[in-house]
Amino acid sequence: MGRFRFLHLMVFLTLLAGSGPLYGQHLIRFYMKAKVGYRDDKGAIVVPATYDAGSEFIEGRALVVRDSLRGFLDVFGTEVIPLQFSDAGVFNKGIARVARDGKYGWIRPDGSYSIPAQFDLADEFCDGLARVMIGGKFGYINRDGQTIIALQYQNARNFSSGLAPVYDGKKWGFIDAAGKWILPASFDDAQSFHNGESLVRKGEKMYFIDTKGKRTRELEVPEEEFTKRKR
Repeated sequence: MGRFRFLHLMVFLTLLAGSGPLYGQHLIRFYMKAKVGYRDDKGAIVVPATYDAGSEFIEGRALVVRDSLRGFLDVFGTEVIPLQFSDAGVFNKGIARVARDGKYGWIRPDGSYSIPAQFDLADEFCDGLARVMIGGKFGYINRDGQTIIALQYQNARNFSSGLAPVYDGKKWGFIDAAGKWILPASFDDAQSFHNGESLVRKGEKMYFIDTKGKRTRELEVPEEEFTKRKR
């Protein structure tokens, strides 16, 4: 590395170290009279407690809610994306899921759409894919908004452990990220995998399976629930 480039790098790192967190000053969420606001690290109030709810800062933005509308603050406490969304999630890898006028899409930190608001329903990205629905049909898109698995299922749930439960109109089964059936549609209900297990149902029997479809354990039903079922 040349002398000039080295000195330039050292100046940059010095300035960065003196500027605090990567996205600017560090604001801390606080609560007052059941409202949310934000203070700086010295305790001074930067954003008064006027919001009904608010997240911590993630990727330089905090999700805030007032009167059931959602928007975003920047690290200086400015409402850079106005309260306008009926639903919204926090930023993740540069985009955030939002809903407005009954349609879901994803926005960038400046508020512009990276994936147009076109879906009747949308979930967060899981295993790199997001469950979406238009006109009662479910499928999956990637972070670029490309349809990876066509919207064709009557119902579907999020990917986990590389598989997603989908409903073909008769039974539930599991597909992989290419849309290939891995566990055939043979269940009356099926949940997304958690810690390597999925809770499934066949008739009145509920139990857990692994990603190979092997039964791992029975569902432990509380005694009062078991009694109720017997009736």
